[in-house]
Amino acid sequence: SRERPRPVDAGGWNLSAPRTGGTVSVVAVSPRFDKDHVVFAGTLAGLYRSTDGGQTWQPSGSGLNSPFVDAIVISPKFEQDHTVLVGTRQGGLFRSTDEGNTWFAVEFWSKGASVTSVALSPTFESDGIAIAGTEGGGVFRSTNRGRTWNPSNFGLLDTAVLSVAFSPA
Repeated sequence: SRERPRPVDAGGWNLSAPRTGGTVSVVAVSPRFDKDHVVFAGTLAGLYRSTDGGQTWQPSGSGLNSPFVDAIVISPKFEQDHTVLVGTRQGGLFRSTDEGNTWFAVEFWSKGASVTSVALSPTFESDGIAIAGTEGGGVFRSTNRGRTWNPSNFGLLDTAVLSVAFSPA
C-alpha cells in the first residue's frame, strides 16, 4: 500500500485580519518595511493599508472610484516622496503622494481603463519612468513620476496587457 502524502505545512501562516476586503489580488511592501512597517493590499472590495507590518488593516481608498484593485507599486523613495500608484478595474490609475491617505485619478488617453499592472524603472529615483499595462488599451508610459501618461504601443500586437516589468539592466 502506498503512503499518502502529508499536507504541506504553510510555514506559520495565520489570519491577520478579518475577511472584510475579500480576496487579495495584490500586495506591495514599502521599501523601508523594516523601519515603517507599511504594507498595501488590493482586494476585490478596495485598497487596504497596514502600518504595523500586517497585524491590522484599514481601508485606504479615499478618492478611488473602483473597488477592484489589481496593481500597486510603491516608490523606492517612499520614505521621502510618499508616492504610491494603484491600478483598478474599469477605474484607471490612481496616484497618492501622502502615503495612501488620499488618491487622485491619473488621466489616460482612454477613460476608465482597467489597469492590470504597474512597474517602475530600476532608476525611477532619478528618471521618474513608469509603465502601466491595461486590459485593452495597451501600455502607457510616464516620465514624470506618474503624474501624466501617454500610450506606448508601437509594435505591440495585442492591447490586452496583463503584466509589465523592467529589465534590471
